[in-house]
Amino acid sequence: MIRLMLLAAALAAPMPADEPRRFESRHIEEKLAGCDDAKNGCAHAEFTYVELVTGPAQVQDRINSAIRDYLLARPGDGLRLTPAEYARHFVADYQQLRSQETNFEQKWTLSKTVKELRSAAPVISLECSEWSYMGGTHGMGATQYLNFDTLTGGPVKLDAVIRNGWLPRLTAIAEVQFRAARELPATANLADAGFTFPDGRFQLNRNFGITNENLVFTYNPYEVAPYMMGPTTIEIPLAGIGDLLRPGFLR
Repeated sequence: MIRLMLLAAALAAPMPADEPRRFESRHIEEKLAGCDDAKNGCAHAEFTYVELVTGPAQVQDRINSAIRDYLLARPGDGLRLTPAEYARHFVADYQQLRSQETNFEQKWTLSKTVKELRSAAPVISLECSEWSYMGGTHGMGATQYLNFDTLTGGPVKLDAVIRNGWLPRLTAIAEVQFRAARELPATANLADAGFTFPDGRFQLNRNFGITNENLVFTYNPYEVAPYMMGPTTIEIPLAGIGDLLRPGFLR
């Protein structure tokens, strides 16, 4: 009896604050019958994402709710559905539209992915990527990041990661990485190279994620350059900016 009581107590004990959280993968896919036949048109919705399954229930709820909000975010929909329901709704909308129009061969695609970048204290970081096409000249892809406090599940902004007053130095480091990613010399004019930063001067955005090794920033299409130039992702090694980070961030 004593052994059973000790085991139950161990299982009920809270996870240490610095213990990495664990995520499980989920996959949902809805496809209109005949989707592989180009003559019939196509509607395809696919969500590949993670759910937090360890840690305090309140933290799990906050983080998993934010993941679901990302998966279901479509301007103007105003729907409150599960990811599976939303995928079915997307395909059903296409099917209804196709039934109302003659020779309708347009293709609809919606693909969203949420993957784990970092699960260790003090920040959980997730990378969220989307690709969609619902007619027009081209599809649209974008990457954004969700960052959470491991203790509370609350959102983490860049100001909570970087020391006060050190953003200009981080921006200078990021510009070096940005130019390297775009193969631009240090003296190259950004505006002449096709970028649309205000006043032609590099600016650091707030679309960041964190891995165990790097601080990652992504500039999505249209953000600082025409669509045809694509996105730009830069990685700044955490080991090289330890003095810029809040105390205790690197453990």
